[in-house]
Amino acid sequence: MSARPARARAQQSGRAPAPGGAYGGPVNGDSETLDTEALHTVGVRSADDVREALEWLGTCSRIEEIGPGGRGAAAAYRWALDGSAPRPSDGALGPRDSGPVADRERLGAEERAALAAAHDTARSDEERDFAHGAAQALGWILGHTGVRF
Repeated sequence: MSARPARARAQQSGRAPAPGGAYGGPVNGDSETLDTEALHTVGVRSADDVREALEWLGTCSRIEEIGPGGRGAAAAYRWALDGSAPRPSDGALGPRDSGPVADRERLGAEERAALAAAHDTARSDEERDFAHGAAQALGWILGHTGVRF
């Protein structure tokens, strides 16, 4: 049943519609609605927002323009959208066809690994810049910052 008829019926009857469901929002315990939302979110961002961030990085005419930090951010966005893509921290591949990484615990673990790499003075400047870009992108996905790479 769509939200519009429920709202119209509620208005005709003089009663307020039921919370959430009548307006199309999730109802507490409505696992089907929550599962559908999880498919469209990555961390606290929509999958479309993450795709847009990745596409923006792809519009740079030369890869040198974005530098290692931009390449790290792109790797993080790619991995967050497709868990089977190489992880930005170590390049390891996830399970095939795993879809977006919506699990904040996995995203947070990858962000911490990227931050550790960014501060590891045994790594080259380029590796550290790459890791910093990945950490910044993952921080944005997790909602730790409003600034997108």
